[in-house]
Amino acid sequence: MFRGISRPGNIVGSGLSTASVRRIIKNSINEVGHKGCYSGHSLRVGSARSLVQHAASLIDLLNEGRKTTPDIAAHQAITVKRSIEIKQETVQLTSRC
Repeated sequence: MFRGISRPGNIVGSGLSTASVRRIIKNSINEVGHKGCYSGHSLRVGSARSLVQHAASLIDLLNEGRKTTPDIAAHQAITVKRSIEIKQETVQLTSRC
């Protein structure tokens, strides 16, 4: 999915290693000032969350997330929806104070 680029800007024939992807993500997160622990999995979860928030179908989650079984995509969708509901409930309770 990702390809390396040498310092002069030439595309390297092999894909990036997992360590390289991890380093790129960590450096990018630090550059924008976010604190915390992020990984390649964070990108997958964020993508799934965005799809669910925009009413994507289970098929969309399977295709975009490259999931192998509907069970995994369905579990992820349910978890994200419940997380959003809890956040909305918290906002409503906080705004009453």
